Amino acid sequence: MKYNFTILLTVFLCVFLAAEYVHAQGTLRGVVTDQQDGQPLVGANILLTAADGRTRGAGTDLDGVYEVRNLAAGLYSARVSYVGYTDVRITDITIVSGQTETLNVSMAPGLSLNPVVFSASRVEENILDAPVTIERMDVIAINNTPSDNYYKSIGNLKGIDITTSSINFQILNARGFSSTGNTRMVQMIDGMDTQAPALNFPIGNLNGPSELDVESLEFIPGSASALYGPNAMNGVLLLNSKNPFAYPGLSVFVRSGFNHIGGNEDLGEPGSAQPMFETSFRYAHVFDNRFAFKANFSYMRADDWRGINYSDKNANLQGNLSVNPAYDGVHLFGDDGSFNIGLLAFSSDFIQSFSAATGLPVPLAQQ
Repeated sequence: MKYNFTILLTVFLCVFLAAEYVHAQGTLRGVVTDQQDGQPLVGANILLTAADGRTRGAGTDLDGVYEVRNLAAGLYSARVSYVGYTDVRITDITIVSGQTETLNVSMAPGLSLNPVVFSASRVEENILDAPVTIERMDVIAINNTPSDNYYKSIGNLKGIDITTSSINFQILNARGFSSTGNTRMVQMIDGMDTQAPALNFPIGNLNGPSELDVESLEFIPGSASALYGPNAMNGVLLLNSKNPFAYPGLSVFVRSGFNHIGGNEDLGEPGSAQPMFETSFRYAHVFDNRFAFKANFSYMRADDWRGINYSDKNANLQGNLSVNPAYDGVHLFGDDGSFNIGLLAFSSDFIQSFSAATGLPVPLAQQ
């Protein structure tokens, strides 16, 4: 009997505490419609941000209705977004415990025909008023990049050429000869030059922001040395990261794939498809209207392209030997001008024949 009473008391306390917890929560619901014709917008995003920085979100259904439940009592701000419409921001939304608040939103169609740019004159201005040609990608175009790296999509812009040296190392160029180390380009992130100190040229996106933290990018093809220094002879790339005040909360993405399909293992290629994996997260928190912070983390792992061309670039220096002492393979490094020391053990006649065949002076030292 005592055992049954303990079980009943435990169940009663759990139900009572659960009821109190639910009663202490509030609900926000409403309808998102088009401002012009009043039609419901399906799939609109509603992001609520509490005073302490915590975020909750929801999407509208087929009738344009959304509902966010179990909200702690307090003040919230909301941002409503939908593709092709101007974002709506609402502040001072009060949630009361045990009550359902109604917030209906009407959205106006938005056209980004004249976006604001910074790179042309180093001050904000409309892109149509800029004194030079500017190629621009906004956050929507960056997120819709059909490649394993948004940086590669810059090559689709007008007048831009990309030299790919690695799976995550691309070099940009415009209006000039390209190379794997372009010293005639300037790349900046939020106004900071990102060229490698020991190389004196940008190293692609190896030291750039992740896809989650890029708000827009602007590219000026051609000379811009008057504003960006003598290195900006072929172009300038300006990456703008997301402001933590405007983009708070947690963002995560995971991307996977594979490459090296149909490789020939006898030639040094992988015998099967190799996996590619990338993950990234971004967290931003707003403490008040003066202080906020953000943190980014990215990790990528993949089997890069393999060089399997071992042909000799100095094949014309073979002379009378079946083995070239000056062998220099296309995809071999550290073999330039090297030769097998064992070949020198034959006689001084070999050294003299090698000198005559190559035209290189080889001093003889008798031991």
